[in-house]
Amino acid sequence: MIYQARLRIKSMKVKPISPVVFGNIAKTIFDIMPEGEARQQIYKLIECKTLISDILPVDALAKEKIVSMINEAEENNEFAGAADTDSLREKKHIHRAWRYRPAPVIKEGFIETVRRRTMVDRESGKAAEKILFNDTEKWFDRDTLYSLYIAVQDEKIIPLLDLVLRVIEQTGFGTDNSTGAGQLEFIRENGRVLVRDQKMEEMFVRSSSDTCVNIASTILTEEVIKENVFVRYCVERYDSRNPRLTKPPYFYLPAGNLVIPRDSGPFIAEYRVREKTAFIYNCIFPVRAGKEGMSCDSPISRCI
Repeated sequence: MIYQARLRIKSMKVKPISPVVFGNIAKTIFDIMPEGEARQQIYKLIECKTLISDILPVDALAKEKIVSMINEAEENNEFAGAADTDSLREKKHIHRAWRYRPAPVIKEGFIETVRRRTMVDRESGKAAEKILFNDTEKWFDRDTLYSLYIAVQDEKIIPLLDLVLRVIEQTGFGTDNSTGAGQLEFIRENGRVLVRDQKMEEMFVRSSSDTCVNIASTILTEEVIKENVFVRYCVERYDSRNPRLTKPPYFYLPAGNLVIPRDSGPFIAEYRVREKTAFIYNCIFPVRAGKEGMSCDSPISRCI
């Protein structure tokens, strides 16, 4: 079963990629529940095979773009296979041309701005002298509609996720909420944030021998690379922002990468420093579309 949440965003300090979305969900669960119960609920999400997409603009998931990305992958495979020639020079030329073709990426839909900020002295509550730093904010178009997809095997966990998203709407997404970052607004349907999307279920596959578009940013880990075949992709680095815990950066494949999924996960690891714990979540959210395209009323081509 797949549920969709539609929302509008003002600004954020973090990228709303799949691991970050789960991190905010986990943090909120710990805020509203005792620690022991919160931990149980988080691992219940994993047991229910919960897959979480990036938060992406609706129009970035238009059916034409999904189909064109998959068709490009098939053409790239044919192009790479054309290197079956005896000429080493020709092989190098063909491979180099194939390698440097742009990798598919779904645009994230925000503008980054940098502003100068001061550091607050926690003892005096005043701005610390001679300490300035550059701070990056991500500003979003308030008129743009964004989508978050969540795939689950047991719909009993949906009420908890719906509640958590409502709390995040009130408290903010990501870090630096006290400065106004992390503001978002969910579009409700019959009073609910998460609404089942049966048309998306028709295109979703947890595993396949065909090329799919991954609408979740996936961290490069041994278990993910070992179990899945990534056809076309680019790699980016993410530095986590957590005021309570310093976590190592990680490299990930942005949403829009092309993959032959054999194990979509989810995968989870606990990162612990002294008494502080953070969860590092990872998954693949594959969507398949044939060359003939999808129906015109497809949920990822719908504009509201």
